Amino acid sequence: MIPPAVAAASSDILKFLITCYRNERGVHAETIIGAAAALAGESALRAAEPELPESGWVVSEKTSGLLFGDHARGQVGLWDILREGAVKAGAGAADLPDPAEVTARTAEAVGGSPFPPISVPERHYPHEWSPNACPRLRDGIEQIFADHGLEAADMAKAVVLAIVLLINQTKGVLPPGIAATLALEVMVGVTHMAPLREPV
Repeated sequence: MIPPAVAAASSDILKFLITCYRNERGVHAETIIGAAAALAGESALRAAEPELPESGWVVSEKTSGLLFGDHARGQVGLWDILREGAVKAGAGAADLPDPAEVTARTAEAVGGSPFPPISVPERHYPHEWSPNACPRLRDGIEQIFADHGLEAADMAKAVVLAIVLLINQTKGVLPPGIAATLALEVMVGVTHMAPLREPV
């Protein structure tokens, strides 16, 4: 069950992102989804780890718990929400990424370049390095969180719900399985990065 405040915040986040990324040709689906995924990853990291280094790399089991939940205890993770949204948009099981493989590949790439490692076809790459969305859009996203009175644990959930809305809206031009893969890879990658102070 999604709390009403989280659902309302996700709608406002979607509108905010579309405003930020719309140009004369419209909105590039992969770019806006990558940006939202970066913001979701950073929100999850900051919720799980309030004290973070000023720069460098991060490893956090608490953040992994937010991403993937604990199914034995009935705890839903952000990936569960994202996966369900992609399936409802038309993705088949074979179209979706293996979260364990994404997590392992991302961990191996820490400290290297390019990061995060993206496996989607090159024609589906975002037009910007997705983590740069965090320092550029953080203030706007945090204002939406504040407007809806969201607690830390619900912030990333609201951004992931916005990604689900984007996957559904862009399914005519971007296959939902590719969108979900890109979103998970960026989201996992950003959880390994100390929050950027400035775009790179």
